[in-house]
Amino acid sequence: MRLKKALLSTLVVGMMVLTACAQSGPDYTVWIPDQNINDLNLGDDKVVTQSSRVIPSEEEYTSVDELAKKLLNHEDISEAVYKNQLINGSYVDLSEAISGKRTIIYVSSSEGNNLNDGRTPATPKKSFEKMSQSAGVAVLLKCGDTFEMSDMFYVGDNTVFCSYGEGPRPVLDFSQRVEEPLVNVRGYENIWAVDLSRTVFYNKEKSDESNYNFGQLYLDDECNWNRLVVSTKDMPTANFAELLTERKDNCWAVDWMHGVLYLYSETDPNVHEVRLSSARHGLNFKEIRNAIVSDIEIKGTGVDGAILTNCTDVTITNCLFKNIGGALAGGTTRYGDGIRLGNVEKNITIKNNVFDNVFSSGYCNKGLAVTDRQENIVVTGNIFAHCNSGIEQYDDYQCLVPIKGMSIENNLVFETCDVTNPSFGKYVDDRGTMTNGLAEVPSYRNDTLFDKSASATFAAYQSPKEVKISNNVFWGTTRFLMLVDATHGYPEISDNYFFSRSNSERDCLFGYSVTTDASETMYFAKQLLEDTNKESVVVVSQDVIDSSYVPSESLQELKKVLGSIVGE
Repeated sequence: MRLKKALLSTLVVGMMVLTACAQSGPDYTVWIPDQNINDLNLGDDKVVTQSSRVIPSEEEYTSVDELAKKLLNHEDISEAVYKNQLINGSYVDLSEAISGKRTIIYVSSSEGNNLNDGRTPATPKKSFEKMSQSAGVAVLLKCGDTFEMSDMFYVGDNTVFCSYGEGPRPVLDFSQRVEEPLVNVRGYENIWAVDLSRTVFYNKEKSDESNYNFGQLYLDDECNWNRLVVSTKDMPTANFAELLTERKDNCWAVDWMHGVLYLYSETDPNVHEVRLSSARHGLNFKEIRNAIVSDIEIKGTGVDGAILTNCTDVTITNCLFKNIGGALAGGTTRYGDGIRLGNVEKNITIKNNVFDNVFSSGYCNKGLAVTDRQENIVVTGNIFAHCNSGIEQYDDYQCLVPIKGMSIENNLVFETCDVTNPSFGKYVDDRGTMTNGLAEVPSYRNDTLFDKSASATFAAYQSPKEVKISNNVFWGTTRFLMLVDATHGYPEISDNYFFSRSNSERDCLFGYSVTTDASETMYFAKQLLEDTNKESVVVVSQDVIDSSYVPSESLQELKKVLGSIVGE
């Protein structure tokens, strides 16, 4: 509960400027309302799918703090969205929800004292970690404060977790400081090392790599994702100093067998504060009923920012999830989502949040098992910036009870990329060959480099009309604008807005896996084409049926049937 009037709490995206090439027609300045993208008024300009590639001027990898400046051109709207959504969060009046709780606790890391009762803003406590798993409480954190988290926080039943005061969201920082100095490795001018067994990260009860599984490294507040992973079988004989010297680019590695962190740095890293993010979630909702989290920044988690398992009546709104993921999930695979859902979920709302720099997906709903059931899941009004996949929604094909009431609407997915190399394009042509001609992609992902790299990844549903994917903006990507697994059916996708900065006609921007049945392939392709041909929807790409996943015989038949729609 902020001590301000509610200000544009439903507003997420404002004036969007798309600067087209000269041959593709005039510039478009369009209003993207929170209500419905069909309300767009484009005047007399006819928007078609077969326009030339749009290459925005001076477009490079952009921090989310610059997002409003690049996309919003109306001064009043830019100010409101920039300050109150990206920086401070849109204000939400939670007074009614808070007053219904048994206990209200104010917490301030800058002004609090744990001897205080915490019952008023004038007598706040200093920390709240001991309230993990507490039920029936409203925990209010002071705006502008940073809370250093030593472990994940379990949100309890019947709780509200939000902020008070004015200013930026309170920050939950899940990274931890390396107290020991790094020393220069003899014989290697730019290699530095520190014995982590002497630090807070060491747990004597564990003897495996989990002691030293980190997703990110920080020098001051600059996040470094460049972890060079060495497999367990190669670790006993690995020369870490040599490996990092060959790679350079400020990469780092962990020899967990000996508890040593290595860092390549051409300057002394000890002049900075060095921090690491351990392999843990931020907020953990496990079998929770009735919880609200609002106006909080979750930062520096090695795994997921928030994870929900078997929950009912949970709302996460106006939060900022920044620098999420990157830890190992066994072997050499790195992972971590902004918000991840799984198993049985009912009445879940993910609204008006910002996700910035997420190793895997901003929002991810994992594949559902036979006994899982999901109902009334709403993902709306969120900004996903710089995630490997903005939105990832898997199918319910194996469930005994199909999904009911799934809505993914009015989200902005901006610059999907590999956070370890955000500016490198991983485009392929319709044969799956990289269009830039490189055999390898410079990356520290260590898994299938192309896997789920898309603005959005969707799979099939037993009841497509129960899953609404509409009015979203997919703006910029280094891979696919949309990736769809339609092997068992076709999700309903309508009234979305697609934009790509790709400048090669060979780049395949839509990928979908289908059965070899040509009629089923044509059905889905036509559905997507009809979506992207609507007057209120812009797609800047080549023919959307050029896909590395479509059988060649089906592709030929598609072009015959849909020639009148997509042109030759």
